[in-house]
Amino acid sequence: MSDAGVPGAILAVQTKDGVWIGAAGKADLDANVPMTPDMQVRLAGVTKVFTAALIMKLVEENKIALSDTVEKWLPALLAPGTVPFRAQITVAMLLNHTSGLYDYVGDPFFTDLMLSDPYYAWPSDSSYDEVIYWIYNSAFLPGTAFEYCNAGYYLLGKIAEAATDEPLEDAIRTRFFSPREMSRTALTRSGQKTGPYTRDYCWIDVDYYPTLVDTSQLVDTSGWDLSWDWTSGSGVSTAQDMLTWARALFGGKVVNAQSLSQMTTPKAPSTFGFGLEVFDSDPWFGEKMYGHGGENPGVLTRWLYYPDSGRTIFIALNRFDKFTPPQMDASLVADAILSGVSSILVNTTP
Repeated sequence: MSDAGVPGAILAVQTKDGVWIGAAGKADLDANVPMTPDMQVRLAGVTKVFTAALIMKLVEENKIALSDTVEKWLPALLAPGTVPFRAQITVAMLLNHTSGLYDYVGDPFFTDLMLSDPYYAWPSDSSYDEVIYWIYNSAFLPGTAFEYCNAGYYLLGKIAEAATDEPLEDAIRTRFFSPREMSRTALTRSGQKTGPYTRDYCWIDVDYYPTLVDTSQLVDTSGWDLSWDWTSGSGVSTAQDMLTWARALFGGKVVNAQSLSQMTTPKAPSTFGFGLEVFDSDPWFGEKMYGHGGENPGVLTRWLYYPDSGRTIFIALNRFDKFTPPQMDASLVADAILSGVSSILVNTTP
């Protein structure tokens, strides 16, 4: 890990025989604070698992139907020129990334705007949402192809708020986190953490982003406002809470059996069910795997569940070079950690 340039890492492994959670490296480079297993981390894309579960719970509560359209739930927010095919895109399409919507997160103009003030709180209420103005194009007709789309999960957050008539932060906490005593887990717009927590680091090249840095350097992104990502990537949690979540979700304690089956069953051409990517044979154990990864400025996460062996693995690294050009690839570090875990659990040489 240190050889690769990642400041710190947290690893949690849960099997039928027990739980192990460990940490290595630094949580804060300036203060020389060591990483500890109890620290809160940003989840990035793993947040989508919470969002999908909430939508499925609202389906069970008869508040939302999977066939409902974006237009049905968000008429006041759909300004002219935003969310094309709004009357055809369904909740189900948003969940499994087949909506066809263009993803603003990959838009270089959006990136430049976000980096001009990464502490900016993007405004949003029931009648106005600045992020939705960036959802203005389509890559393909709804339901005809698959393309991973953060914009779709942002819209799911707005739909959930419209259906419950309450802040999403409250809706998800009361249904999921509080009953399971996941007190260090939250899904807020800003994505701010509470102590103890890791600081996060992202390499920024001055030649590409001179408005943000004077010299190319590692930038602390811990305080950046993630309201532009929200239900797509602003969740925070701990390793222990993510193991608790795995036991609850796959143990049938979060949503009912029908909902869980829909979450874990991809519909072609998508490789995703609702909020979960599905592999018939993963690269490290050769087993069926459900999971999700996350990559945001300064953080990389992996949350993986193996139904046949009953194991869960959670990894959080406090560096990810999100922007061009990256100085190092943190995903290779996560892959190396997973290879090491595999060699231990299946008793082979890495």
